[in-house]
Amino acid sequence: MGDGDRRASADQVAATVVNGLDPRGVTDARLFAADYLDTLARRVPPDEPDSRDDALLIVDELVANAVQYAPGPVTLTLRRTFDGLHLTVGDSNPEPPTPRPADPRRGPGNIGWHLVRALARQVHVVPNATGKEIHVFLPW
Repeated sequence: MGDGDRRASADQVAATVVNGLDPRGVTDARLFAADYLDTLARRVPPDEPDSRDDALLIVDELVANAVQYAPGPVTLTLRRTFDGLHLTVGDSNPEPPTPRPADPRRGPGNIGWHLVRALARQVHVVPNATGKEIHVFLPW
């Protein structure tokens, strides 16, 4: 996992720092999230069967975007809320994600932000002194 890897029980916060300059950071983030979500599912099973997969897809999309467009470290934080899951990805690029029209004739891509917004209950982009954080609230 990343340099700042912290493991926690399912009712605590789990956070890690991914090397934003290495594409393998996306895999590291996904494995970290999968471990947390598996622990959470054993203690608090999700209401929907796709909740785990939806959360992992969002981690993939947001961390891949951060690795591609933001130099420096990427943070991933997961926590259980009273009614779901709060997932945060922080990066060093202050620009919010920009939805782009998908066009299969131009090849794959441009659907990640649309997927994130479609799967989440809420999405907030919060600028900060070092870049931004994207807060995603999901059902669990």
